[in-house]
Amino acid sequence: MRKEVSRLWEQALEDFDTAEKLLEVEKYYASVFFSEQAAEKALKPLFFLARGRGRSRSFWRRATGI
Repeated sequence: MRKEVSRLWEQALEDFDTAEKLLEVEKYYASVFFSEQAAEKALKPLFFLARGRGRSRSFWRRATGI
């Protein structure tokens, strides 16, 4: 689980960095997309750590109730 949490966190930071760079060149639509991706990827590891589970599929099932 730690590897997945770490990987998602690193991807979130990269997406956030990309969003900031796109904002600087006034590519707002793309900046919003990467900002949203960064937020999702930053929240997933917190959920995994709180629940003690490390699988995306179980996250999706719990989040949607499916």
